[in-house]
Amino acid sequence: MYGRDNKYLRIAKRINEQYGYSVVVSANPVEYDCDLELEINYISDELGAYDEMYFIDISNGAIIGATLGFGINGIQKMLLINGPLMINYHKTIKGIKAFGAKPIDVVYGENDPSAMYTVWLENEKISNCDVRIIPGADHNFSGIEDVFEDIIVRWGGELSIF
Repeated sequence: MYGRDNKYLRIAKRINEQYGYSVVVSANPVEYDCDLELEINYISDELGAYDEMYFIDISNGAIIGATLGFGINGIQKMLLINGPLMINYHKTIKGIKAFGAKPIDVVYGENDPSAMYTVWLENEKISNCDVRIIPGADHNFSGIEDVFEDIIVRWGGELSIF
């Protein structure tokens, strides 16, 4: 939940300090069947009402966001990093299309196993979906963790991340 060397906590702290946002980090165990709406409702119950929400997730969480995010009121935009495109692609693309005109940024490391499948997303020509490949990055951004963190922090502040 905290990420290797507490990277998710560092990212959350940077976002909070730079932009004043509250950041919620949620565990995503493999054996867990995520109910995204239930998770978001729990956050609302604990933290109170919110005006807008930015959804950021990595790997399996990115696929959860892509397939279920459209049904969650309040999510204004999504950043999905290295989600496995080769698994249930039809559900992923259906969810991204259902998100409407709200922006979705999809990021893959060029050495991530799913990077070769991003052409599928690009061929769909979804106007609100921007696909980016990060040179030299693998699934975990090994050795360039600072790039990974900067992408998320800059995106959270609505700055151009590319």
